[in-house]
Amino acid sequence: DPPLLFFDEATSALDTYTEQTLLANISSILKEKSRTSVFVAHRLRTIYDSDLIIVLREGNVAEQGTHDKLIDRGGLYSELWSAQETLFVDDAAKGSGSGDKKEKDGKGA
Repeated sequence: DPPLLFFDEATSALDTYTEQTLLANISSILKEKSRTSVFVAHRLRTIYDSDLIIVLREGNVAEQGTHDKLIDRGGLYSELWSAQETLFVDDAAKGSGSGDKKEKDGKGA
């Protein structure tokens, strides 16, 4: 069992429901075994509950923090989150099946 696990766009080909189910299972295993993980992701829903989020822009660290702190800061992460959530809600409203019901905190169901 390695102490560090690296996930590079691990859920990019999955629908939202399958992605959330898989991530819940991965999170449970990581916590149970006290493993450190690194996730590379363009879908911010994949990483919103991470202990530390590092946002890169053109190869440099643009900002870092928790989801809530980055949202409150109103920087690049916040802009990207808003853009992705708008698309997510629009898809759900159109009935495409790719979105879940959005909760009050913006993290989804």
